[in-house]
Amino acid sequence: MRTTPAPGQRGGRPPLPGFEHTFYPGHMRAAEPVHVWVDLTNSWGPRSEPGVLIGWRKGNLGWEGWVIRVSTYSTGNGSAVHVVQSWIPAPLIRRAATDPPRADISQHKRIGG
Repeated sequence: MRTTPAPGQRGGRPPLPGFEHTFYPGHMRAAEPVHVWVDLTNSWGPRSEPGVLIGWRKGNLGWEGWVIRVSTYSTGNGSAVHVVQSWIPAPLIRRAATDPPRADISQHKRIGG
């Protein structure tokens, strides 16, 4: 039995790809993760971004959701993607209308091909 991590491992676990950050803010109301759409322009169209709502808090201007969302931006030669986590005013968050994928994978659309 190995008592020390192997090279490239943390505490005996395989290394994680990229960057990992875990935190638990004490002022956040507990919530189950929910797939949502976020639109910072409040126009609800092609600029809406997918996200995951993970908590709520009552702010000075009303309720806000802690959302991790995926945003795209122009690089000048195309576009790139980044992940943003922030408090978003509740009116700019909408629950996604889609249900989770079904167990029958033959009914799923393939991604990227």
